[in-house]
Amino acid sequence: MGINHQLLLEHEHDRSLYAGLSAEQKARASIVNAFAANPFDFSDRFRVAKVIGFGSNGVVLAAEDLTRSTGSAAVAIKIIYKDPLDEGRIVRTPPPEIAVLRALSAAGSSKYIVRSIADWQDPNHFYLVTELFGQSWIDALNDPKLKPLSFTSTYRNVSTTHNLPFFDGSSDLWAYIYASRTYLYKTEGHRLLPLDPIRQIIKQTASALAFIHSKNFYHGDVKCENILVSQVADLSSNTHTTSIRLADFGHARTIYNGIESYGTRAISPPEFLEDSPFAPEELDGRCSDVFALGMVMFSLLNDAGDSAPSIPCESMYEALEVYDGGRYPISGISDLDQEGWDLLNAMCLLNHSWLQDTRI
Repeated sequence: MGINHQLLLEHEHDRSLYAGLSAEQKARASIVNAFAANPFDFSDRFRVAKVIGFGSNGVVLAAEDLTRSTGSAAVAIKIIYKDPLDEGRIVRTPPPEIAVLRALSAAGSSKYIVRSIADWQDPNHFYLVTELFGQSWIDALNDPKLKPLSFTSTYRNVSTTHNLPFFDGSSDLWAYIYASRTYLYKTEGHRLLPLDPIRQIIKQTASALAFIHSKNFYHGDVKCENILVSQVADLSSNTHTTSIRLADFGHARTIYNGIESYGTRAISPPEFLEDSPFAPEELDGRCSDVFALGMVMFSLLNDAGDSAPSIPCESMYEALEVYDGGRYPISGISDLDQEGWDLLNAMCLLNHSWLQDTRI
């Protein structure tokens, strides 16, 4: 009698540790399980302060590295859920997010890529420790918080009660755009972001991608939610210096086998549409990264307040075909020069004249 492999896989999926839970429920349950399975790491090695974000494949904690004697001890710990087929055991191959960051770190990395510090695994999760980067943009607006996570862990016969503030991510570029536009609308009556920080963000992200691509990888999911943002004010000149770190390498791969799909469908290039004539092995993920960065630039420059990734992919391409010869439908940017428009439409990045005078 033959085996129905599809039914077998579905059965295994139903037995997953977090089957049937929402993203928030999975995040909460995984943290409690992580403390129970790794008492040394979460007692003597790291002191967790709060939950700073979660998604479909994991949850991120802000913590203090108790082993550091010099330098910044602030770190981010990402708990990555294992595939249901790998749950309950130690596996030899780490997920791409860990493997690619290891390879980039060994190659010298880039200051615009989130820095990897450590990683390990237990039977149900992988753990990735990186530098903690970015500001809490949404928190600054006093948005309501999710309910804190309260639980008790035991280590060396000592019970500790934890009460961790719980946030749904607020240090990324999406949060920066939201917070900045909210402030600008309240104070100046418009939502147009200033051009200088946009130039800094685009050039730094392009520099990060240039390094990744030079090492024969592509990122695979360049979007606002995967770019961490920090901003420092210079009171003497009344200006701000904006810095980024490119994060979340869960879709990163080597360039040698082509690319079948982009990480987030709504920012995928047109060659990934269902009627595309291209075979996956013919496509280059590095080109897809550049297109996705163009969508990030679209989101930053768009005066409507909507993020481009919120537009359905097919609808967006249909609109571009009939709008101004296929150019981006952005209005209201009176001080964007012709070079800026040219960059947005061509995305020939680091050597482009619109970015030449931008200091990063």
